[in-house]
Amino acid sequence: YDGLSGFQQSMPRPFFWLVLIWLGFALGYYFNDAEAFENWHLFHVDVGKEALLQSFYALFPLSGKVDDPLKTWKVVERILGVLLITFFGLATRARLKQ
Repeated sequence: YDGLSGFQQSMPRPFFWLVLIWLGFALGYYFNDAEAFENWHLFHVDVGKEALLQSFYALFPLSGKVDDPLKTWKVVERILGVLLITFFGLATRARLKQ
């Protein structure tokens, strides 16, 4: 709890973890693209952009639905995203309250 949010007193910590989770899961989606591996298109910009978009859509709750073979990982990412967004909101509220 302290490492993720600084007991709701730190605004940069949840934001840092949110960005780290976004990029980490995007990297996982990037290397999970079997079609890109088969066709040697792994280092194309489109594959990386698609991985970042998939991770973004999975991370934020209002961005749409989660339905594909990686559904379990996207649900985990969404839960972490909601938790970290909540921590960021609570830290913002605590900062404005002072």
